[in-house]
Amino acid sequence: MVLLRDLPCKYLTQDANGLAECSIYQQRFTTGFCLKTGTESIKKELYAPDCPYVQGLRNYGGKVELSPEEFEQIKPILRNIFKLFDRIDCVRKSDWDKFIHQTLGLPKE
Repeated sequence: MVLLRDLPCKYLTQDANGLAECSIYQQRFTTGFCLKTGTESIKKELYAPDCPYVQGLRNYGGKVELSPEEFEQIKPILRNIFKLFDRIDCVRKSDWDKFIHQTLGLPKE
């Protein structure tokens, strides 16, 4: 799994120390898309390695953050994947549009 920091959850903000936090943490499960923290999510390594839920877990890999060169190598694959999907609800329209059109270079419809 690849970490796409360009597509953050629309409720992800930064605290005073620059750490990521959920702006609706107490209501996060009402969104329909927030992962429930549990052994299955951890086993599937669905969290980024810097996520507080998994920090300190031994042998946890999590999503892989690619170097710019590695990202360029998989960009054709990402284009093929993302051209099939409409924006997902958890991502801001502006972030989605920028990623789809500027980063991946897919045409606007």
